[in-house]
Amino acid sequence: MRYRIGELADFFGMTKEGIRYLEREGVITSERDAGNGYRYFPRDEITRLKQIKRYQGLGFSLEEAHQLVCETRREEIVDRLAQKQRELEGKVRQIERMQRLLAMQQEAAAHLIDTQEQVWLGERPELIFFPRVPDEASGETPAQREAIARARAEEKEWILATPPCTLGAMHFTPDGTGRRMLGSIVRAESAREVGLRETERTIHLPACPCVCAVVEGPEKQRPDLSPLFDYMRANRLRITGEVFGILWLTYRTEQGNRFGIHEVYAPYEKMEEDGTMTAASPTKACQS
Repeated sequence: MRYRIGELADFFGMTKEGIRYLEREGVITSERDAGNGYRYFPRDEITRLKQIKRYQGLGFSLEEAHQLVCETRREEIVDRLAQKQRELEGKVRQIERMQRLLAMQQEAAAHLIDTQEQVWLGERPELIFFPRVPDEASGETPAQREAIARARAEEKEWILATPPCTLGAMHFTPDGTGRRMLGSIVRAESAREVGLRETERTIHLPACPCVCAVVEGPEKQRPDLSPLFDYMRANRLRITGEVFGILWLTYRTEQGNRFGIHEVYAPYEKMEEDGTMTAASPTKACQS
């Protein structure tokens, strides 16, 4: 038996161009009929293609499947299958991690949308912050240039670690003055899971009680933190560490403007009537 290209395509649910591609790649071959000029594929080619499709169904690429069927020695087959098994197990772990992160993002999105413009006393999770390397950074000496290159290489690691890493910023220092510092921020347990290292550039933020707020504002602008500071003044609270924010969501308004929703954390302690301070639980030990 022999088969025309359309028949072969129909066998495997492919297009004729897909069959021509396999032929160009040397996966299958055809023979031209001298009488009518048509090209035909022998039955053996269907058998080979069935074997290749089977391996593709097990996660092998077309090239890998073709090598397994046509080029791999018998003693190598088991090792190749075991290697693919390990690759798939790694992908399963990756998907499971993505599912966990997706659930966290869904929970965060629902929480942020429901609590916009609200302020409360809560707990800041343990975080690690990597400040962004300035775009204009340059060095006059080889040592300076090497330090900048090293910092940019570290920042690249953090960017590649997305999605556990997200955008963050230091908005205020403990004395309440503004010092906006943009960068990447991640929960400490997620950093350990993906292998991110703390370096001399990173800022470690221990878990501690904080005044928490959900605020929004135009993209690329500092969010309005006045609700947080109004709450602190009304409740006689004082900042004891840097105020950090996490940019969780961005959206587009009906007018076409882009806004961001931030969750902000401000470590605090309580001011007594006589002006002395009372730490909120272990806040003093959590100063950033």
